[in-house]
Amino acid sequence: MSNTRIDLAAKVSLSASETANPTIASLQKANKLIRQAQRDDTLPIHIHAIPIDQLNFGIFSDAAWAVRPDGSSQGGYLIYATSHALHKGEEAPVSIIEWKSWKLTRKCRSSLAAETQAMANSVDMLNFVRLFFADFLHADGIDLRRPDEVLKLLPESFAVTDCKSLYDALEKSESLGLGLSEKRTSIEVTATRQQMRNTGIKTRWVNSDRQLADVLTKATAPSASIQRLQNSGRWKIVFDATYTSAKNARKAKRDAHFKKVKDNPDPPPSDEIRSGQNPRYHHRLTLRSSDRSGNVRTPQAGYRHRPHQTSSSGR
Repeated sequence: MSNTRIDLAAKVSLSASETANPTIASLQKANKLIRQAQRDDTLPIHIHAIPIDQLNFGIFSDAAWAVRPDGSSQGGYLIYATSHALHKGEEAPVSIIEWKSWKLTRKCRSSLAAETQAMANSVDMLNFVRLFFADFLHADGIDLRRPDEVLKLLPESFAVTDCKSLYDALEKSESLGLGLSEKRTSIEVTATRQQMRNTGIKTRWVNSDRQLADVLTKATAPSASIQRLQNSGRWKIVFDATYTSAKNARKAKRDAHFKKVKDNPDPPPSDEIRSGQNPRYHHRLTLRSSDRSGNVRTPQAGYRHRPHQTSSSGR
């Protein structure tokens, strides 16, 4: 299943990690996973015919910190082939080439350390695919002793992350240690950045709602984005100059909606409320409420007094 269902790869991997000490909850999650696999068994994967002079590659890289039972982290990547239009911010056809959800080798002290480790492995895999493609283009083969020189001849590729601190370290920071407190992470980011610059790979940041590899790292990640890509075969990398997180973007959208409703109320005519002709407000006619004196109020009849009840003693 990990090799055929992108949206289930992380769930299968994390479920398998619980087999050493299984519980009833482990069995329930496995059964739920099987039902999901059966329900969405027709998800396609589109492979587009893209002209060679327009063909380009990229990768979505993500990690979930300490989500496995032993405290280790889960990494995930998705390699795609597309046209140059996608990397220009336009919607373009996207062919999924490879994906993987795996346990990161080292336990991490922070989310940034996990993201860094996943990105290092992802860049290695992306360059392997690009090198394989370069070998296709040259009938006489390529010089594998100088791979960086070969990769520089290929179109520029993108590595997409939703970790803002990792993006800053790879693209912006030039200070000693990249401004990171964890020195081991700083060394790994420096090595990854050098490899990316030497082989023609740029970093792009997207919020977590647009991170296609998110579903490859968390069992609870929503699969709407990856399923939308699988069904349509097209995608768009949205660049946000303000670097607004998905959570804040959703909050801003809700606030804007409620403000619009507040500023533009749409009350129905009073006769519609009384007669129940407007179905939007029909549910209000069925509500009954009591005040503290015990009187019952209905929208049609107003207040109605409860009949006086005498006690059994006759008082």
